[in-house]
Amino acid sequence: MSKRVQRLGHSGTTALTFVGLERELTIDTTRRSVRLHDGATQGGVELARADLNNVPDATTTTPGRFSSANLIALNQAISDIADNVTAIGVNAADIATNVADIAALDAAKPDKVVPAVAGNVATLTAGGALADGGKTVAQLNDCVAGTVALFLQAAAPAGWTLSAAHNDRVLRINNTVGGGVGGSWTISGFASAGHVLTTAELPASGLTVTGTAASAGAHTHSTPRANAVNSGTTTLRRGDDATVSGATNTSSDGAHTHSVSGTTSNMGSGNAHAHGLTYTPGWRPLYVDAIACTRNA
Repeated sequence: MSKRVQRLGHSGTTALTFVGLERELTIDTTRRSVRLHDGATQGGVELARADLNNVPDATTTTPGRFSSANLIALNQAISDIADNVTAIGVNAADIATNVADIAALDAAKPDKVVPAVAGNVATLTAGGALADGGKTVAQLNDCVAGTVALFLQAAAPAGWTLSAAHNDRVLRINNTVGGGVGGSWTISGFASAGHVLTTAELPASGLTVTGTAASAGAHTHSTPRANAVNSGTTTLRRGDDATVSGATNTSSDGAHTHSVSGTTSNMGSGNAHAHGLTYTPGWRPLYVDAIACTRNA
């Protein structure tokens, strides 16, 4: 009679936790597979079945069996690659056509290129072609060279130069054209005329005078006299009743002085007065014409 060998078997969690002897084989009755033990690892190592039913499907990170789903995905990927290769070929042909078109355009319109200087803005020529405008965006936003403007500050700002074309003039607003000049005198050359006050224009005032007349020393005064009596006249006589004629002198009283005092009358009336202006008929100050402008929207 032949002998039959029955291997030790376990089911469920027992098969997964059993530690067999080194090189011992046990049967997992639940998964219907063989486990090879090493004397230390719980459950040992499960060996693959012939139908691979106990082997998981392979993934991009985990090895396993190549299932039918994996095969379908692989076939689809191969098909997609083939389609992409075809599309690349078509795109390459389109790219080649576009390059040829660009070359043809460049040959026909060699000026249709980016500005020669980096940062410059391209502009259209009179013929409608593109060209290097020679200016950056910042320069295009600035005023055109030669523009004249007024600044209320002590010195010209950066990028501007002080103009000495006009000085000592006023501005005249002109509603037709600006930049014209005219006039006769500079503003600083205008002057008022002198004026001599009359007595009537003097302030009303009086003067009080006091003082003593200077002494002229001892002196006499001469008085006239007559020696005849005429109708209606009186004859001067001396004390002895003798008539006298010619002139006689008063007796001397020695050196003496005389006191003087009094008040003068008002000299002026305090009337207003005016100064004339020194100018010629038709005088106009020197000016520069200016125009007021509003920027278009």
